[in-house]
Amino acid sequence: MRYFTADGAIVPLPEEQERLAKEKAIQRAERLEAMLRSQGIDPDQFSD
Repeated sequence: MRYFTADGAIVPLPEEQERLAKEKAIQRAERLEAMLRSQGIDPDQFSD
């Protein structure tokens, strides 16, 4: 069973929300890595 908002948008299932949150976090990390590299900073120097 799927739920929809009043304007017809699908309400994501909990599994979908988790996956979307992970994808968003990965994209943010990739943008940050690219920004650091563009400034001449090696982001790998900060990894454990």
